[in-house]
Amino acid sequence: NIEDMRSLLATELKEIEVLDVKPVAGKDSPQLRKALADAKKIAKEKGATSSEAAVAWDIVEEIAAADNSASVGVSLEDECLVDAAREACEALEELDRVMQTRKMGS
Repeated sequence: NIEDMRSLLATELKEIEVLDVKPVAGKDSPQLRKALADAKKIAKEKGATSSEAAVAWDIVEEIAAADNSASVGVSLEDECLVDAAREACEALEELDRVMQTRKMGS
């Protein structure tokens, strides 16, 4: 029945270990340093809110994020566990919605 399924899902969710991931500094590179210097220069010359500065800072972010897997330090297995937990929570929410709808209809 629905209550048994809900209880089983809740039990399985409790067994999933939630990771406390702390980001670490990304790798330094000549490209990142140059992009950062360019972005600062453009922001100073054209203004911090100029479209040129926005593009320059986007380039800095793209270079910095290029190797974010090493920066974050989360394995594919850990990501899968988080996805599975998210899907289980969504299933529980839908189950709760269905049960509430049935109670209102009774």
